[in-house]
Amino acid sequence: MAAPSTRRPYRSPILWAVLLTALYLLALATEVSPFLFGNDEWGWHHRPPSPVTCPRWWPAITVMALYLLVVVLWMENRGADRPSHRREWVALAFLVLMAPAIQVALKYIHYRYPIEFYLYRTIGPHNGFWQIAIGTDDLVHYLRTYPEQMRAYPFVHTAVHPPGDIIYIWLWRKGLEHLPGLAHTVAQFFRAYNCADLQFVRLNDAQISSALAQMTIPLLSGWSAIPIYLLGKRLAGPRTGFRAAALYVVLPSLTLFTMRWDQLYPLFMALALYWLHVGLEERRPVSFFLAGLAVSLSSFMSLGNLTILLLLGVYGLAHLVCAGILHWREWLRRTWTGWLLLALGSASVWLCYQVLFGPSFLDVLNRILETHFHLGRSYWLWVGYNLYDFAAFLGIPVAVVFVAESIRAWRGVTWRGVAMPRQAIPALSVGLALLALDISGVSRGEVGRMWLPWMSGACLVAATGLSRRPRRADYWLILTLLALQSIFFTLFLRVSATGMPSFRPHHPVTNAPHPAYRLEARLGRSIELVGYDLEPEEPVPGGTLHLTLYWRAVARPASPYTVFTHLLGEGETLVGQQDNMPVQDTLPTTCWQPGEFVADPYDIPVAADAEPGVYVLEVGMYDLLTGERLPVSGPPGQPADRLLLRPVRLASP
Repeated sequence: MAAPSTRRPYRSPILWAVLLTALYLLALATEVSPFLFGNDEWGWHHRPPSPVTCPRWWPAITVMALYLLVVVLWMENRGADRPSHRREWVALAFLVLMAPAIQVALKYIHYRYPIEFYLYRTIGPHNGFWQIAIGTDDLVHYLRTYPEQMRAYPFVHTAVHPPGDIIYIWLWRKGLEHLPGLAHTVAQFFRAYNCADLQFVRLNDAQISSALAQMTIPLLSGWSAIPIYLLGKRLAGPRTGFRAAALYVVLPSLTLFTMRWDQLYPLFMALALYWLHVGLEERRPVSFFLAGLAVSLSSFMSLGNLTILLLLGVYGLAHLVCAGILHWREWLRRTWTGWLLLALGSASVWLCYQVLFGPSFLDVLNRILETHFHLGRSYWLWVGYNLYDFAAFLGIPVAVVFVAESIRAWRGVTWRGVAMPRQAIPALSVGLALLALDISGVSRGEVGRMWLPWMSGACLVAATGLSRRPRRADYWLILTLLALQSIFFTLFLRVSATGMPSFRPHHPVTNAPHPAYRLEARLGRSIELVGYDLEPEEPVPGGTLHLTLYWRAVARPASPYTVFTHLLGEGETLVGQQDNMPVQDTLPTTCWQPGEFVADPYDIPVAADAEPGVYVLEVGMYDLLTGERLPVSGPPGQPADRLLLRPVRLASP
């Protein structure tokens, strides 16, 4: 007679993952409680999807379904346990490319033109890094005086960050200055999306096109999958590595906070963990230094990344536990040189900055703390919300498995002196480091994106736990639930507004007009005047002359020009004038598209004291900043910088 089963289904993490995910997504969609979206000190906005976005759901659903099918049917088949090098890199390339594809597809749900979000988020008021980078010409002076300049920044993000992000954008700008053709093409494309912002369109091509520096962050966000896979492969085999990397690509936090600088930081953390693991396992001193270098580079972009050092330290202790804590003297003898090199690597970028430019790490840190300590966030409130936000933006299904695997790993530590398996190291270290940071209170508010680097380690822990389960369907279910939550978060949460008006595409008129008076004149290289209408035939002093100019864009103008219309008497005495940008300042020339016709009306008031007689009507364009007029070519006998239209006779009143 078979013994009764001792399995307790209610203790299964998979069952709890399904149940809690379903309840959470239902509560999120119905807005059961405002506390789901934060508290009084920081919160996310609930945004039910608009019915007009429904047709745009399908691309996101299709891309996500394609991703799940490839992972389940190809990456999860038998070859995943012993993949060839070609299979490994093809799979990793797929994950790297799918990360930005999924992000753009999800962003398309709310932005019919995704480029609007990516461009506006970069150049809008909620950023600040791009604005400072394009306004900095002398980088050496800027870096020498960086701590002082931080106080003057109107952007809160730049006032609490080291200069790494700004240097990154500045280097893009300088590189694009040496590629003028590419810079012009990109800048003209971007000008069309913000063509009415006269301050923006007047920037040079390299300044505008350097927005690519931040806009391309989604392309880099998927690169974290490579070190995640490599570390998972070393700890628990290739299948676990693939699973961890595949989970990471569809994390709600990664997909929701697309194009935020925080998307880069998981790459540094995963690299640091991987290099530290290689150094510990293979006794490679250079790997320790590389781990520290990853910390130094990332902290030069955000001081919050110094917390990676905490994780590396706890990871080392966990490695000691797994090697056998009774042998700590031998372990320390073999690794102390590496730890010194890790410390040197962690300080390397900051030491170079101090030697080359003067300010030290402490100078920058003190300026940051001046702002950070005035945020007024409560300690006890965030002790709870830190954990909630971490679980929510990690994804409820992954969070459940992560907690279960962490508990299992910690239970194994209760036997003193007993060596633990290597695959338990991430669970021991990530869980402990997270709790230490939470209790310390150094992170309060907006942690949904700030915890993103730590989520790469959590994915590895969850993948390790799922790989121990005999049923592959358990992993497929968790991955599917995670993808579903990412879609739900996109539909119902608003976490990164651009701070700029919505993009309204300009629909050009391409049908040729039929003016009363035809012309064939060109202003500059990109604008033609094809004719005009004029009424009345004989205006009177004190009346109004109605003039409609018909322009044609030969190419997209690179600058916003002002149109002048002058009614001149003897000695070029001005008796009537109206200067403004085309169509009463509503359609700057930078918004014109090649082949477009523009009907541009002007109501020119005629001076009341003007004498009856014949007057000259002249028109043209000029740059408002410099006053320089566009050259005119075409009709014979015309001046070089203006067009003389038919004479106007003023009748007696």
